[in-house]
Amino acid sequence: MRGPGTDRRGEGWRLAGLLALALLLFCPEGTGAQGGSRRRAAQPDTTSAYGVGLGGGLLTVEAFYTGEVIANLDGGIASGTAWRGVADLMFTVDPTPLWGVSGTRVGVDLIGIHGDPPGGLTGDWQGVSDIAAPRTLRIYELWLRQQLIPDRLSLLAGIYDVNTTFDVLETATLFLNSSSGMGPDFAAGGPNGAPTYPYPGLSLLVQGSLSDHFELSALLADGVPGDPDDAESTQYRIEAGEGALIGSELAWVSDREGLTTLPPVATRWNARRRRAGAHAGWGSGTAGRWGAGGWGRQRGRPPVPEPAPSGLPGTGALHYGKVALGLWRSTSRFTLPPAGGGPGDTLVREGSWGGYLLAERIVVPDRTDPQRMVGIFLRLGAADQRVEEIDRYVGCGVMAARRLAGARQALLGLALSAARLGRNWADRLGVGQGADRWEVAAELTIRLQVGKRWALQPDLQYIVHPGFTPDRPHALAVGLRLELNG
Repeated sequence: MRGPGTDRRGEGWRLAGLLALALLLFCPEGTGAQGGSRRRAAQPDTTSAYGVGLGGGLLTVEAFYTGEVIANLDGGIASGTAWRGVADLMFTVDPTPLWGVSGTRVGVDLIGIHGDPPGGLTGDWQGVSDIAAPRTLRIYELWLRQQLIPDRLSLLAGIYDVNTTFDVLETATLFLNSSSGMGPDFAAGGPNGAPTYPYPGLSLLVQGSLSDHFELSALLADGVPGDPDDAESTQYRIEAGEGALIGSELAWVSDREGLTTLPPVATRWNARRRRAGAHAGWGSGTAGRWGAGGWGRQRGRPPVPEPAPSGLPGTGALHYGKVALGLWRSTSRFTLPPAGGGPGDTLVREGSWGGYLLAERIVVPDRTDPQRMVGIFLRLGAADQRVEEIDRYVGCGVMAARRLAGARQALLGLALSAARLGRNWADRLGVGQGADRWEVAAELTIRLQVGKRWALQPDLQYIVHPGFTPDRPHALAVGLRLELNG
Protein backbone atom coordinates (compact mmCIF):
# COMPACT_ATOMS: atom_id res chain seq x y z
CA MET A 1 0.00 0.00 0.00
CA ARG A 2 1.29 3.43 -0.89
CA GLY A 3 2.02 5.86 1.89
CA PRO A 4 0.50 9.34 2.20
CA GLY A 5 3.49 11.02 0.60
CA THR A 6 3.28 8.80 -2.45
CA ASP A 7 -0.43 9.51 -2.81
CA ARG A 8 0.22 13.24 -2.70
CA ARG A 9 2.96 13.04 -5.35
CA GLY A 10 0.76 10.97 -7.65
CA GLU A 11 -2.11 13.38 -7.16
CA GLY A 12 0.21 16.30 -7.90
CA TRP A 13 1.30 14.86 -11.25
CA ARG A 14 -2.29 14.12 -12.28
CA LEU A 15 -3.40 17.60 -11.27
CA ALA A 16 -0.47 19.16 -13.15
CA GLY A 17 -1.56 17.33 -16.30
CA LEU A 18 -5.13 18.57 -15.90
CA LEU A 19 -3.99 22.16 -15.39
CA ALA A 20 -1.64 21.95 -18.37
CA LEU A 21 -4.52 20.95 -20.61
CA ALA A 22 -6.60 23.76 -19.14
CA LEU A 23 -3.84 26.25 -19.95
CA LEU A 24 -3.80 25.08 -23.56
CA LEU A 25 -7.50 25.85 -23.77
CA PHE A 26 -6.89 29.31 -22.29
CA CYS A 27 -4.53 30.19 -25.18
CA PRO A 28 -5.70 32.99 -27.48
CA GLU A 29 -7.91 32.15 -30.44
CA GLY A 30 -6.08 30.64 -33.36
CA THR A 31 -3.25 29.23 -31.25
CA GLY A 32 -2.83 25.63 -32.29
CA ALA A 33 -5.61 25.79 -34.90
CA GLN A 34 -4.50 23.98 -38.02
CA GLY A 35 -6.02 24.58 -41.44
CA GLY A 36 -9.51 24.96 -40.10
CA SER A 37 -9.55 21.48 -38.52
CA ARG A 38 -10.58 23.13 -35.26
CA ARG A 39 -13.50 25.52 -35.32
CA ARG A 40 -15.35 27.53 -32.76
CA ALA A 41 -18.27 25.63 -31.29
CA ALA A 42 -21.70 26.72 -32.37
CA GLN A 43 -22.75 26.10 -28.79
CA PRO A 44 -24.79 28.55 -26.74
CA ASP A 45 -23.53 30.12 -23.54
CA THR A 46 -19.83 29.78 -24.19
CA THR A 47 -18.39 31.68 -27.09
CA SER A 48 -14.95 30.86 -25.71
CA ALA A 49 -15.39 27.07 -25.98
CA TYR A 50 -13.75 25.01 -28.71
CA GLY A 51 -15.46 22.36 -30.82
CA VAL A 52 -14.50 19.75 -33.39
CA GLY A 53 -16.71 17.98 -35.91
CA LEU A 54 -17.48 14.31 -35.34
CA GLY A 55 -19.08 12.89 -38.46
CA GLY A 56 -21.44 15.84 -38.54
CA GLY A 57 -21.81 15.84 -34.78
CA LEU A 58 -20.06 18.23 -32.43
CA LEU A 59 -17.70 17.83 -29.50
CA THR A 60 -17.47 20.95 -27.34
CA VAL A 61 -14.64 21.36 -24.84
CA GLU A 62 -14.74 23.92 -22.04
CA ALA A 63 -12.16 24.63 -19.35
CA PHE A 64 -12.62 26.43 -16.04
CA TYR A 65 -10.44 27.14 -13.05
CA THR A 66 -11.57 28.61 -9.73
CA GLY A 67 -8.95 29.42 -7.11
CA GLU A 68 -9.26 31.27 -3.85
CA VAL A 69 -7.46 32.21 -0.68
CA ILE A 70 -9.44 32.63 2.55
CA ALA A 71 -8.01 34.00 5.79
CA ASN A 72 -9.68 33.61 9.17
CA LEU A 73 -8.89 36.90 10.85
CA ASP A 74 -10.57 36.38 14.20
CA GLY A 75 -12.51 33.78 16.20
CA GLY A 76 -13.34 30.30 15.00
CA ILE A 77 -10.77 27.59 15.70
CA ALA A 78 -7.58 29.40 14.72
CA SER A 79 -6.29 32.33 12.73
CA GLY A 80 -4.63 31.45 9.47
CA THR A 81 -4.92 31.22 5.71
CA ALA A 82 -6.13 28.42 3.43
CA TRP A 83 -5.77 28.21 -0.33
CA ARG A 84 -7.52 25.84 -2.69
CA GLY A 85 -8.71 25.51 -6.27
CA VAL A 86 -10.91 23.52 -8.63
CA ALA A 87 -10.17 22.78 -12.31
CA ASP A 88 -12.86 21.51 -14.66
CA LEU A 89 -12.70 20.08 -18.17
CA MET A 90 -16.19 19.71 -19.59
CA PHE A 91 -16.87 17.71 -22.75
CA THR A 92 -20.26 17.86 -24.44
CA VAL A 93 -21.17 15.69 -27.43
CA ASP A 94 -24.07 16.19 -29.80
CA PRO A 95 -24.31 12.74 -31.45
CA THR A 96 -27.47 13.43 -33.46
CA PRO A 97 -25.93 12.80 -36.92
CA LEU A 98 -24.30 9.60 -35.67
CA TRP A 99 -27.34 8.18 -33.90
CA GLY A 100 -30.00 9.52 -36.23
CA VAL A 101 -32.05 10.56 -33.21
CA SER A 102 -32.44 14.26 -32.54
CA GLY A 103 -32.41 15.91 -29.14
CA THR A 104 -29.55 13.88 -27.65
CA ARG A 105 -26.64 15.17 -25.61
CA VAL A 106 -23.81 13.39 -23.78
CA GLY A 107 -21.78 15.14 -21.06
CA VAL A 108 -18.49 14.32 -19.35
CA ASP A 109 -16.85 16.45 -16.66
CA LEU A 110 -13.33 15.85 -15.32
CA ILE A 111 -12.55 17.63 -12.07
CA GLY A 112 -9.42 18.27 -10.03
CA ILE A 113 -9.64 19.65 -6.49
CA HIS A 114 -6.55 20.67 -4.53
CA GLY A 115 -5.56 22.71 -1.51
CA ASP A 116 -6.81 22.88 2.06
CA PRO A 117 -10.37 23.62 3.24
CA PRO A 118 -10.86 26.83 5.26
CA GLY A 119 -13.27 25.09 7.64
CA GLY A 120 -10.34 23.91 9.72
CA LEU A 121 -9.77 27.57 10.61
CA THR A 122 -13.27 29.04 10.86
CA GLY A 123 -14.81 25.90 12.36
CA ASP A 124 -18.16 26.62 10.70
CA TRP A 125 -20.61 23.97 9.54
CA GLN A 126 -22.19 25.62 6.48
CA GLY A 127 -18.90 26.32 4.74
CA VAL A 128 -17.43 29.71 3.88
CA SER A 129 -16.38 28.30 0.50
CA ASP A 130 -18.62 26.44 -1.94
CA ILE A 131 -15.59 24.75 -3.56
CA ALA A 132 -14.20 23.30 -0.31
CA ALA A 133 -13.92 19.52 -0.73
CA PRO A 134 -11.43 16.67 -0.31
CA ARG A 135 -8.57 16.53 -2.80
CA THR A 136 -9.37 14.48 -5.87
CA LEU A 137 -8.86 14.02 -9.59
CA ARG A 138 -11.67 12.04 -11.19
CA ILE A 139 -14.70 11.94 -13.45
CA TYR A 140 -17.27 14.24 -11.89
CA GLU A 141 -20.20 13.77 -14.25
CA LEU A 142 -21.06 11.30 -17.03
CA TRP A 143 -24.61 11.45 -18.36
CA LEU A 144 -26.86 11.16 -21.39
CA ARG A 145 -29.85 13.39 -21.93
CA GLN A 146 -32.63 12.72 -24.44
CA GLN A 147 -35.52 14.91 -25.52
CA LEU A 148 -38.62 12.74 -25.51
CA ILE A 149 -41.11 15.43 -26.54
CA PRO A 150 -39.55 18.64 -27.94
CA ASP A 151 -40.25 21.63 -25.72
CA ARG A 152 -42.08 19.42 -23.24
CA LEU A 153 -40.31 16.37 -21.84
CA SER A 154 -36.71 15.19 -21.37
CA LEU A 155 -34.92 12.30 -19.64
CA LEU A 156 -31.39 12.28 -18.19
CA ALA A 157 -29.52 9.26 -16.83
CA GLY A 158 -26.01 8.87 -15.45
CA ILE A 159 -23.69 10.44 -12.90
CA TYR A 160 -25.23 13.85 -12.31
CA ASP A 161 -25.06 16.83 -9.94
CA VAL A 162 -28.70 17.30 -8.87
CA ASN A 163 -28.08 20.95 -7.92
CA THR A 164 -27.85 21.62 -11.65
CA THR A 165 -31.65 21.31 -11.71
CA PHE A 166 -32.96 21.29 -8.13
CA ASP A 167 -32.86 24.08 -5.54
CA VAL A 168 -31.42 26.69 -7.94
CA LEU A 169 -31.41 30.44 -7.26
CA GLU A 170 -29.88 32.38 -10.13
CA THR A 171 -29.18 35.47 -8.04
CA ALA A 172 -27.50 33.48 -5.26
CA THR A 173 -24.74 32.11 -7.52
CA LEU A 174 -22.78 35.27 -6.77
CA PHE A 175 -22.01 34.25 -3.19
CA LEU A 176 -19.20 32.01 -1.91
CA ASN A 177 -20.93 30.53 1.15
CA SER A 178 -22.05 26.98 0.40
CA SER A 179 -25.57 27.54 1.72
CA SER A 180 -26.27 30.10 -1.01
CA GLY A 181 -25.63 27.45 -3.67
CA MET A 182 -27.90 24.74 -2.29
CA GLY A 183 -29.78 24.81 0.98
CA PRO A 184 -27.93 22.81 3.67
CA ASP A 185 -31.13 21.05 4.70
CA PHE A 186 -31.24 19.42 1.24
CA ALA A 187 -27.50 19.30 0.50
CA ALA A 188 -26.87 17.38 3.75
CA GLY A 189 -29.98 15.23 3.36
CA GLY A 190 -29.36 11.49 3.64
CA PRO A 191 -26.54 9.55 5.32
CA ASN A 192 -23.84 11.17 3.13
CA GLY A 193 -25.61 14.20 1.72
CA ALA A 194 -27.47 14.69 -1.55
CA PRO A 195 -25.77 13.71 -4.85
CA THR A 196 -24.20 17.10 -5.49
CA TYR A 197 -20.75 18.67 -5.16
CA PRO A 198 -18.40 17.07 -4.35
CA TYR A 199 -20.20 13.70 -4.65
CA PRO A 200 -22.68 13.53 -7.54
CA GLY A 201 -24.31 10.13 -7.86
CA LEU A 202 -26.13 7.83 -10.23
CA SER A 203 -29.37 9.58 -11.07
CA LEU A 204 -32.45 9.38 -13.26
CA LEU A 205 -34.04 12.76 -13.96
CA VAL A 206 -37.28 13.55 -15.78
CA GLN A 207 -38.19 17.15 -16.62
CA GLY A 208 -41.36 18.50 -18.16
CA SER A 209 -42.73 21.87 -19.19
CA LEU A 210 -46.35 21.95 -18.11
CA SER A 211 -46.97 25.37 -19.67
CA ASP A 212 -45.11 28.54 -20.61
CA HIS A 213 -44.52 29.24 -16.92
CA PHE A 214 -44.72 25.95 -15.01
CA GLU A 215 -41.96 23.32 -15.00
CA LEU A 216 -41.89 20.00 -13.14
CA SER A 217 -38.80 17.90 -12.35
CA ALA A 218 -38.66 14.42 -10.81
CA LEU A 219 -35.57 12.62 -9.50
CA LEU A 220 -34.52 9.11 -8.49
CA ALA A 221 -30.91 8.96 -7.27
CA ASP A 222 -28.38 7.03 -5.23
CA GLY A 223 -29.28 7.43 -1.56
CA VAL A 224 -25.64 7.32 -0.40
CA PRO A 225 -23.38 9.01 -2.98
CA GLY A 226 -19.63 8.65 -2.47
CA ASP A 227 -18.17 6.63 0.38
CA PRO A 228 -19.11 7.77 3.93
CA ASP A 229 -16.04 5.97 5.32
CA ASP A 230 -13.51 7.55 2.93
CA ALA A 231 -13.99 11.19 1.94
CA GLU A 232 -11.29 11.04 -0.77
CA SER A 233 -12.51 7.90 -2.52
CA THR A 234 -14.47 7.73 -5.77
CA GLN A 235 -17.50 5.45 -5.72
CA TYR A 236 -20.30 5.33 -8.27
CA ARG A 237 -22.44 2.33 -7.44
CA ILE A 238 -25.64 1.49 -5.62
CA GLU A 239 -25.27 -1.14 -2.92
CA ALA A 240 -27.99 -3.21 -1.32
CA GLY A 241 -29.51 -1.45 1.66
CA GLU A 242 -28.29 2.04 0.73
CA GLY A 243 -31.74 3.24 -0.24
CA ALA A 244 -32.61 5.98 -2.69
CA LEU A 245 -33.25 9.72 -2.86
CA ILE A 246 -36.60 10.61 -4.42
CA GLY A 247 -37.30 14.25 -5.21
CA SER A 248 -39.57 16.60 -7.14
CA GLU A 249 -39.72 20.31 -7.81
CA LEU A 250 -42.51 22.43 -9.23
CA ALA A 251 -41.34 25.83 -10.46
CA TRP A 252 -43.15 28.88 -11.76
CA VAL A 253 -40.93 31.07 -13.93
CA SER A 254 -41.83 34.47 -15.38
CA ASP A 255 -40.04 36.53 -18.05
CA ARG A 256 -37.12 34.15 -18.44
CA GLU A 257 -35.74 36.45 -21.14
CA GLY A 258 -34.73 38.76 -18.30
CA LEU A 259 -31.93 36.30 -17.53
CA THR A 260 -30.19 37.32 -20.76
CA THR A 261 -29.13 40.48 -18.97
CA LEU A 262 -27.63 38.68 -15.98
CA PRO A 263 -23.85 38.83 -16.36
CA PRO A 264 -21.84 35.60 -16.16
CA VAL A 265 -21.48 34.64 -12.51
CA ALA A 266 -19.88 31.41 -11.25
CA THR A 267 -19.07 30.50 -14.84
CA ARG A 268 -18.21 26.83 -14.26
CA TRP A 269 -21.49 26.26 -12.42
CA ASN A 270 -23.55 28.04 -15.06
CA ALA A 271 -21.78 26.15 -17.85
CA ARG A 272 -22.55 22.82 -16.16
CA ARG A 273 -26.18 23.83 -15.82
CA ARG A 274 -26.55 25.05 -19.38
CA ARG A 275 -24.85 22.07 -21.01
CA ALA A 276 -27.03 19.60 -19.12
CA GLY A 277 -30.15 21.46 -20.18
CA ALA A 278 -31.64 23.01 -17.08
CA HIS A 279 -35.16 22.84 -18.44
CA ALA A 280 -37.17 20.51 -20.61
CA GLY A 281 -36.91 22.71 -23.69
CA TRP A 282 -33.20 22.09 -24.25
CA GLY A 283 -32.22 21.59 -27.87
CA SER A 284 -35.61 22.61 -29.16
CA GLY A 285 -37.40 25.66 -30.38
CA THR A 286 -36.97 27.26 -26.96
CA ALA A 287 -33.25 27.77 -27.53
CA GLY A 288 -33.74 31.43 -26.86
CA ARG A 289 -34.31 30.65 -23.19
CA TRP A 290 -30.88 29.20 -22.57
CA GLY A 291 -29.42 29.40 -26.04
CA ALA A 292 -27.79 32.11 -28.10
CA GLY A 293 -29.63 34.79 -26.23
CA GLY A 294 -29.16 33.14 -22.85
CA TRP A 295 -26.33 32.55 -20.41
CA GLY A 296 -22.76 33.27 -21.12
CA ARG A 297 -22.03 36.16 -23.46
CA GLN A 298 -18.64 35.74 -21.87
CA ARG A 299 -16.64 37.57 -24.50
CA GLY A 300 -18.47 40.84 -24.26
CA ARG A 301 -21.21 42.70 -22.51
CA PRO A 302 -24.68 41.22 -22.29
CA PRO A 303 -26.79 42.13 -25.32
CA VAL A 304 -29.18 45.03 -25.17
CA PRO A 305 -32.67 43.52 -25.14
CA GLU A 306 -35.21 44.25 -27.82
CA PRO A 307 -37.55 47.22 -27.34
CA ALA A 308 -40.18 46.71 -24.71
CA PRO A 309 -43.39 45.11 -25.91
CA SER A 310 -46.62 46.93 -25.32
CA GLY A 311 -48.00 46.65 -21.82
CA LEU A 312 -44.67 46.98 -20.01
CA PRO A 313 -43.79 50.10 -18.04
CA GLY A 314 -42.56 53.08 -20.00
CA THR A 315 -39.02 52.51 -18.72
CA GLY A 316 -38.92 49.19 -20.59
CA ALA A 317 -38.16 47.27 -17.40
CA LEU A 318 -37.35 43.56 -17.53
CA HIS A 319 -38.52 41.37 -14.66
CA TYR A 320 -37.35 37.78 -14.16
CA GLY A 321 -39.10 35.92 -11.39
CA LYS A 322 -39.16 32.40 -10.02
CA VAL A 323 -41.02 30.58 -7.27
CA ALA A 324 -40.28 26.88 -6.65
CA LEU A 325 -41.45 24.22 -4.22
CA GLY A 326 -39.28 21.15 -3.75
CA LEU A 327 -39.96 17.95 -1.81
CA TRP A 328 -37.59 15.02 -1.22
CA ARG A 329 -37.46 11.76 0.65
CA SER A 330 -34.56 9.47 1.52
CA THR A 331 -35.25 5.76 2.04
CA SER A 332 -31.79 5.10 3.50
CA ARG A 333 -30.94 3.87 6.99
CA PHE A 334 -29.55 6.48 9.40
CA THR A 335 -27.23 6.07 12.37
CA LEU A 336 -26.67 8.83 14.89
CA PRO A 337 -23.87 9.28 17.43
CA PRO A 338 -24.62 8.23 21.00
CA ALA A 339 -25.82 10.79 23.53
CA GLY A 340 -23.04 13.10 24.67
CA GLY A 341 -20.79 11.98 21.85
CA GLY A 342 -19.33 9.12 23.89
CA PRO A 343 -19.13 5.40 23.14
CA GLY A 344 -22.23 3.28 22.98
CA ASP A 345 -25.04 2.20 20.72
CA THR A 346 -26.17 4.49 17.92
CA LEU A 347 -29.71 5.42 17.10
CA VAL A 348 -30.90 3.74 13.89
CA ARG A 349 -33.88 4.95 11.90
CA GLU A 350 -35.26 4.26 8.44
CA GLY A 351 -35.89 7.12 6.05
CA SER A 352 -36.11 10.90 6.24
CA TRP A 353 -37.81 13.74 4.42
CA GLY A 354 -37.43 17.40 3.57
CA GLY A 355 -38.72 20.29 1.51
CA TYR A 356 -37.93 23.84 0.47
CA LEU A 357 -39.61 26.96 -0.88
CA LEU A 358 -37.62 29.55 -2.78
CA ALA A 359 -38.35 32.79 -4.61
CA GLU A 360 -36.29 35.35 -6.48
CA ARG A 361 -36.71 38.43 -8.62
CA ILE A 362 -34.39 40.24 -11.02
CA VAL A 363 -35.26 43.71 -12.28
CA VAL A 364 -33.51 45.65 -15.05
CA PRO A 365 -34.93 49.16 -14.71
CA ASP A 366 -33.62 50.42 -18.04
CA ARG A 367 -33.33 48.31 -21.19
CA THR A 368 -30.80 50.73 -22.64
CA ASP A 369 -28.35 49.83 -19.85
CA PRO A 370 -28.76 46.12 -19.03
CA GLN A 371 -25.61 46.15 -16.93
CA ARG A 372 -27.53 47.99 -14.23
CA MET A 373 -29.84 45.62 -12.40
CA VAL A 374 -30.94 44.44 -8.98
CA GLY A 375 -32.00 41.03 -7.72
CA ILE A 376 -33.35 39.61 -4.46
CA PHE A 377 -33.92 36.06 -3.22
CA LEU A 378 -35.42 34.15 -0.29
CA ARG A 379 -35.24 30.47 0.60
CA LEU A 380 -36.87 28.45 3.39
CA GLY A 381 -36.03 24.81 4.05
CA ALA A 382 -36.99 22.06 6.48
CA ALA A 383 -35.85 18.46 7.06
CA ASP A 384 -36.62 15.55 9.36
CA GLN A 385 -35.38 16.67 12.80
CA ARG A 386 -35.13 13.06 14.04
CA VAL A 387 -32.12 12.17 11.87
CA GLU A 388 -30.94 15.08 9.71
CA GLU A 389 -28.09 17.32 10.86
CA ILE A 390 -29.87 20.46 9.63
CA ASP A 391 -33.63 20.57 10.22
CA ARG A 392 -34.37 24.24 9.44
CA TYR A 393 -32.81 26.83 7.15
CA VAL A 394 -33.51 30.45 6.22
CA GLY A 395 -31.52 32.31 3.57
CA CYS A 396 -31.96 35.65 1.83
CA GLY A 397 -29.92 38.15 -0.13
CA VAL A 398 -29.74 41.09 -2.49
CA MET A 399 -27.53 41.62 -5.51
CA ALA A 400 -26.89 44.73 -7.64
CA ALA A 401 -24.92 45.08 -10.87
CA ARG A 402 -23.45 48.15 -12.51
CA ARG A 403 -20.45 49.40 -14.42
CA LEU A 404 -17.41 50.30 -12.39
CA ALA A 405 -14.20 52.07 -13.36
CA GLY A 406 -11.43 49.58 -14.05
CA ALA A 407 -13.79 46.61 -14.52
CA ARG A 408 -16.07 45.47 -17.31
CA GLN A 409 -18.79 44.97 -14.74
CA ALA A 410 -19.21 44.80 -10.97
CA LEU A 411 -21.72 42.86 -8.92
CA LEU A 412 -22.23 43.71 -5.25
CA GLY A 413 -24.11 41.36 -2.96
CA LEU A 414 -25.19 40.88 0.65
CA ALA A 415 -26.57 37.55 1.92
CA LEU A 416 -27.62 35.94 5.21
CA SER A 417 -27.67 32.16 5.79
CA ALA A 418 -29.06 30.65 9.00
CA ALA A 419 -29.02 26.89 9.64
CA ARG A 420 -30.38 25.05 12.69
CA LEU A 421 -28.91 21.82 14.05
CA GLY A 422 -31.39 18.93 14.22
CA ARG A 423 -32.85 18.10 17.60
CA ASN A 424 -31.38 14.61 17.99
CA TRP A 425 -27.98 15.75 16.75
CA ALA A 426 -28.03 18.63 19.22
CA ASP A 427 -28.91 16.29 22.10
CA ARG A 428 -26.19 13.80 21.26
CA LEU A 429 -23.49 16.40 20.66
CA GLY A 430 -24.31 18.31 23.84
CA VAL A 431 -25.48 21.47 22.08
CA GLY A 432 -27.96 23.57 23.99
CA GLN A 433 -31.38 24.63 22.78
CA GLY A 434 -32.54 27.99 21.46
CA ALA A 435 -29.98 30.21 19.76
CA ASP A 436 -27.15 27.74 20.37
CA ARG A 437 -28.59 25.45 17.69
CA TRP A 438 -28.32 28.16 15.01
CA GLU A 439 -25.29 29.01 12.91
CA VAL A 440 -25.69 32.32 11.07
CA ALA A 441 -23.39 33.55 8.29
CA ALA A 442 -23.45 37.09 6.89
CA GLU A 443 -21.60 37.65 3.61
CA LEU A 444 -20.63 40.81 1.75
CA THR A 445 -19.01 40.32 -1.64
CA ILE A 446 -18.17 42.12 -4.88
CA ARG A 447 -17.32 40.43 -8.15
CA LEU A 448 -15.24 42.33 -10.70
CA GLN A 449 -15.28 41.09 -14.29
CA VAL A 450 -11.81 42.45 -15.10
CA GLY A 451 -11.14 40.77 -18.45
CA LYS A 452 -12.93 38.68 -21.01
CA ARG A 453 -11.88 35.43 -19.40
CA TRP A 454 -11.18 36.22 -15.77
CA ALA A 455 -12.77 37.81 -12.73
CA LEU A 456 -11.75 38.70 -9.19
CA GLN A 457 -14.05 38.52 -6.19
CA PRO A 458 -13.15 39.93 -2.75
CA ASP A 459 -15.36 38.48 -0.02
CA LEU A 460 -16.08 39.10 3.67
CA GLN A 461 -18.01 36.71 5.96
CA TYR A 462 -18.96 36.83 9.63
CA ILE A 463 -20.15 33.59 11.26
CA VAL A 464 -22.13 33.47 14.49
CA HIS A 465 -21.90 30.21 16.52
CA PRO A 466 -19.55 28.51 14.06
CA GLY A 467 -19.98 24.75 14.15
CA PHE A 468 -22.90 25.08 16.62
CA THR A 469 -20.30 25.33 19.38
CA PRO A 470 -21.39 27.90 22.00
CA ASP A 471 -17.89 28.47 23.45
CA ARG A 472 -16.32 28.94 20.00
CA PRO A 473 -15.82 32.63 19.19
CA HIS A 474 -17.66 34.13 16.25
CA ALA A 475 -15.48 33.96 13.14
CA LEU A 476 -14.47 36.74 10.75
CA ALA A 477 -13.10 35.55 7.40
CA VAL A 478 -11.90 37.45 4.35
CA GLY A 479 -11.26 35.89 0.95
CA LEU A 480 -10.29 36.54 -2.65
CA ARG A 481 -11.48 34.33 -5.50
CA LEU A 482 -10.07 34.13 -9.03
CA GLU A 483 -12.12 32.66 -11.87
CA LEU A 484 -10.73 31.73 -15.28
CA ASN A 485 -12.72 30.40 -18.19
CA GLY A 486 -11.27 29.14 -21.45
